[in-house]
Amino acid sequence: MLSYKKICKGLAISFLTVSLAACGTATKSVQNYNPSVSLRGLTQDRSAEPTLVYTRTGAPNLGNYDSFIIDPVRVSYRDGSIKGLDKEQVRKMQRKFRAELIAELISSDYNVVKKPGKKTMRISMTIANLKAPSAALNVSNVVLPFSLSVGEVTVEGVFRQSAKNRIDAVVVNRAQGQRLMNKKPWSTWADAEQSFKEWAKGIRKAVDRAHGK
Repeated sequence: MLSYKKICKGLAISFLTVSLAACGTATKSVQNYNPSVSLRGLTQDRSAEPTLVYTRTGAPNLGNYDSFIIDPVRVSYRDGSIKGLDKEQVRKMQRKFRAELIAELISSDYNVVKKPGKKTMRISMTIANLKAPSAALNVSNVVLPFSLSVGEVTVEGVFRQSAKNRIDAVVVNRAQGQRLMNKKPWSTWADAEQSFKEWAKGIRKAVDRAHGK
């Protein structure tokens, strides 16, 4: 668990390693993942592993931002894991993820805007490596709950200073649902949706901390 001092260091993006580790999904090691953007000028914070965290030295603290642009959530099909899933369900999850982010930020009285500005951060999320378990298999294994199939998802977050369109941080987290104590163990989508909620809450909490809330 990272210290509060480390959470507030630099851009304070390392909050995600704390927020996600404490919630209902299990953070897994991210291997062989190539971010969708250039990492030029960014340095990896290896203390954040297994989450991948890259930050720009000297970037503004999150407390400098009171407005946010939330881009439509993208889906990466590079590794092929999302192919074959119901496309409408995937689109629904994209919309839900973005709505979660917006709702969390608005709940703390931050502005969600469309135009760049000096005090506006642009957040771009990408869903990758999305795997949904078999609902039929889970129902058939109800007698042995430890054998339940679980969902898995990799999410990439890119954080920019919007006025300059400068990338100040990239965070990549791979989450897998807990096999036990799952609130919806027979849902093929519950684990991924829980991960999206944790991202949204983690971002809002980090901004709150940076603003002294």
